[in-house]
Amino acid sequence: MLIRVAWRNVWRNRSRSGVIVLSVAIGLWAGIFMVGFYHGMIRQRIRSVIERETSHIQIHHPSFLEDHDLVYDIGPRDSILNGLPVGASVKAAAQRIVCHGMAATPSGSAGVKINGVEPDVEEAIVRLSKDVDTGSFFKPSGSHEVLLGARLAKKLRLSVGRKLVLTTEDREGNLSSAAFRVVGIFRTVNASHDETDVYIRIPDADALGAMGGNVNEIALLLVDDKAVESTASDLRGALPDLKVQTWTEINPEMQLLVSTNNQVLVVFMGIILLALAFGIVNTMLMSVLERTREIGMLLSLGMSRLRVFTMILLETLFLVM
Repeated sequence: MLIRVAWRNVWRNRSRSGVIVLSVAIGLWAGIFMVGFYHGMIRQRIRSVIERETSHIQIHHPSFLEDHDLVYDIGPRDSILNGLPVGASVKAAAQRIVCHGMAATPSGSAGVKINGVEPDVEEAIVRLSKDVDTGSFFKPSGSHEVLLGARLAKKLRLSVGRKLVLTTEDREGNLSSAAFRVVGIFRTVNASHDETDVYIRIPDADALGAMGGNVNEIALLLVDDKAVESTASDLRGALPDLKVQTWTEINPEMQLLVSTNNQVLVVFMGIILLALAFGIVNTMLMSVLERTREIGMLLSLGMSRLRVFTMILLETLFLVM
């Protein structure tokens, strides 16, 4: 009986019931939309970090991460890569020579991170060619070509076809310089990456740093994000003398962003639901105050206070549902 009476009471004032139903629907839709939008934004940023900057896993000499000295390499080119205990879980693997130095032009100079890469392999890791805004990716055959970010190009007043000089300290401790011609300018969502990173071919980086055929970084892109920890654990067991890091260890700020994502969404949804709750309480309070005589009659006929409260509660439940 209470269910039938409560259902009829909901539709006694159709306009008021319609307003509260619509407000709950819009509030929940807005909350779910914002949760999905925020979650998608976080996922997009994670994919950008993995596919444009760090990859899933990186391997270095343990001391290299402290001061980025070229003397701390991980072995001859190809030998360390061929010996990795990885299988179908790895989508692509790239070897690099990474160092810090200075880029100079007649218009000025700037500190840069020099990435010596194999163009074909690197394309499978970071898909750099998709970010090239002006010019082109590395040509099939060529040397002393450089790709740099749009912010760095603007700072040094560089355009495609112009030259810049890269200077770094080689593994012998001597300053080494070489001139490179700009073949492409890339633009990504990471402003700091566009302002500091330059890409050259790995043979040119080898000669610039006097590496003698050695590399100091291995980057792995996996097929499945969920296999990162297990693959990293296998690599640590097989390469105890090297430093194996996942993308969350390389970018702790991204790990913090991911870990706080759920808490932020809980607070956000809590605010929306609290506002909806006040709206529902206000509506039901008005409904009760307008029906003082009716509720008094029900009590006079013998309905207990608990059953009256249950009837009002059922009306609220029907509205929210």
